[in-house]
Amino acid sequence: MFFSFLLLLPLALVLRRLFYHLRPTETYGGVQRPPFLPDWIPWVGVALSMAGGDSFFCNVQKKYGPCVRLTAMGDTRIFITSPALITYIYKNPKAFVFEYKRRSIQSLVFGMTHTVAFSQAMSDRLFPDHHRALQLVNIGELIQKYTTQLEELVLSKVDEADGAEVDLFEMVYEIIYTASAKAFFTPSFPARTTFKPFIAFDRAFPILNLARLPITMRSQAISAREKILTMLEEWWETTTELDRAAMAPAVCVQWEIAKDEGWSKRDWATVLLAETWALEANAPFAGLWTVIEVLRRPQVLASLRAEVSSTISKLDPPEISTLMHLSQPELITLLPLLNLALQETLRVHSSSFSIRVAEYDTTFPAAVCEGRELSVKKGEEIICVTRPGNIDTTGAWGTDAEIWDTERWIGDDADDEKGKARGPMFPFGGGSSMCEGRHFASAEILSFLAIFIATIDVQVVRDTIKADFTRIGLGVMQPKGELRVKMRRRQGESKVAA
Repeated sequence: MFFSFLLLLPLALVLRRLFYHLRPTETYGGVQRPPFLPDWIPWVGVALSMAGGDSFFCNVQKKYGPCVRLTAMGDTRIFITSPALITYIYKNPKAFVFEYKRRSIQSLVFGMTHTVAFSQAMSDRLFPDHHRALQLVNIGELIQKYTTQLEELVLSKVDEADGAEVDLFEMVYEIIYTASAKAFFTPSFPARTTFKPFIAFDRAFPILNLARLPITMRSQAISAREKILTMLEEWWETTTELDRAAMAPAVCVQWEIAKDEGWSKRDWATVLLAETWALEANAPFAGLWTVIEVLRRPQVLASLRAEVSSTISKLDPPEISTLMHLSQPELITLLPLLNLALQETLRVHSSSFSIRVAEYDTTFPAAVCEGRELSVKKGEEIICVTRPGNIDTTGAWGTDAEIWDTERWIGDDADDEKGKARGPMFPFGGGSSMCEGRHFASAEILSFLAIFIATIDVQVVRDTIKADFTRIGLGVMQPKGELRVKMRRRQGESKVAA
């Protein structure tokens, strides 16, 4: 019996695939539906192919167009790859809603109880107050706290290495993690002890996000989450009222809401975890990828060092510390080449899925769907896949769009505006789901890059780093492989006093 099943299984899968190819075009309300992408394995769908690299969505778009339905890990959703259609979705927040998914992720991934995640307080107070707290006008002091932590950490870590071989990936991640966490949550935050548990949770994030995965297959991921939640809950109990008042505005406003609403200690810990993940899951990797790309290009490194040195020489006092403590707009203005390096990193190394839910039956207009209308049903989830537009070799970014090159941002002639995007790019998402912490992240990464480039000499020993495509859709792609280096203070830079 069992062997008969094994013999018939391939035939059943072939017939299933053939059915998808031969069935008539589906319509809804008289309008064509987005084409359905056939797959071989029920429930799993095309999940394995999606994790195989950029070729998947490129090939799908060529064959089926910029809007398709596909199944992956039990869910069938609409996937959008066209920048024009993504922009249309971002500009229509009443038709395509983000809030439901935001609440779902807070519960499913971070562990908040369903009642709290879907309470009125989230939409009436927490979401808008958190957004306002992270606006540029409200984070000046926060950036100062971060750069103070960062300067001390970078220089002490380099002095500690003093020419010995180190893992640059782990060093950079730990430095930015520690500096940003202590800026947001005060120096009382246990960065050293939470660092590895947070990494374990971050690795578990994609599994936690699979709502239809059996609980037994999510148990290890849940355990990783519970460990970091317990650590955050226990730390919070040790903080004083002075500590809590000195935390980032985004933390303070959420704590006031949690107290007013009577949320449990564990629900408050899930808020802290969500804040920590937003802070630590992308920015450190953007900084690391920029360092990697610059170290691979000595000429770019030389030009960036010249820019940083020239800028420092004009400051009062003319020190790296003065530069690092400038505001985010000042850093962007005074370090245009360094900012271009960061923008190019975000273009080449980001892979974001912006999720929306159709609030009602609607239609994508032909103008943004390659000349054909496509119908969408109420309640369908829509995934805006932003990466294909970033690396489109047939579009405005050029035939070498897959390659990291800051020159593409400078323009072809003197009349071109330096730093202007030449093509579509959504590194921080868009619309109602645009990253609220983007201003802090920009200052965070630029100040790190400035001190790294200005004060450290690096000798690359081994570089096998490449992108990990198994984590697509979560923001800046994480690297896999090794980057072993030897580093010292640059000549003329004094060591940190013992």
